[in-house]
Amino acid sequence: MRMRNGLKGLVFSLAVVGCATAPAEVAVPERTAAGFAVGYLDEDADARVFLPGPPGADTHWQAGELAAVLAAHDADPARMALAVADNRVDPGPAFAAVLGVTISEEATPSTARVLARVVTDIADAYDPAKEHFGRMRPFQVDTALMPCIATDAAMLARLANSRSYPSGHAGFGWAWGLLLAEMVPERADAILARGYDYGWSRVVCGVHFPSDVDAGRAVAAAVVARLQTDADFARDFAIARAELRGALGLE
Repeated sequence: MRMRNGLKGLVFSLAVVGCATAPAEVAVPERTAAGFAVGYLDEDADARVFLPGPPGADTHWQAGELAAVLAAHDADPARMALAVADNRVDPGPAFAAVLGVTISEEATPSTARVLARVVTDIADAYDPAKEHFGRMRPFQVDTALMPCIATDAAMLARLANSRSYPSGHAGFGWAWGLLLAEMVPERADAILARGYDYGWSRVVCGVHFPSDVDAGRAVAAAVVARLQTDADFARDFAIARAELRGALGLE
């Protein structure tokens, strides 16, 4: 649990936090020892509490999921290239085409900072579940499957050491999609479709099963729901929303 100053428990309200006294830009977040932006939540969500767990290793469900991974992995070159690109944990290039602007520290610093902090909240929620469920990745179940991002033996080993269920990338993409769709509702359908497809890239790449991706989206939804009761997040979200809409020329 992380302890920080600030009121907690305030019901999320753009009308309240978007007042004239709000700062013009979200502050640069503190960093963890690993260099990631510190998240918002003092009480981390714990995906072990609400996720049902993955299919058993010797079940027909698991066999069906592996078949789905193999089918998705046989993608055309353009879709495979997108799966490789989506390995990058960065909402800027991931959503640029559907937003019409690339989120970045230079162009939209407040938006970039909010989304970076949310990544940590999601990781804090899914990390215990990965260890608890201990699911092997598809390429560990079928050793003939080569992940699209396994550029060397070290990368393959790192993937193997990080368990499959739930998918962190799917959680990041879906959380970004939910938040960006709320910021720019005029483009919500395309934004949510991109957030969904960002998670599916993990199946195309061969590093996650479909249920891993579904579970990652569930983690994202749980974290976003918690964030909406956090006063610090509510304040920053309002600033980021105004910034992004301004960058897009929207009122």
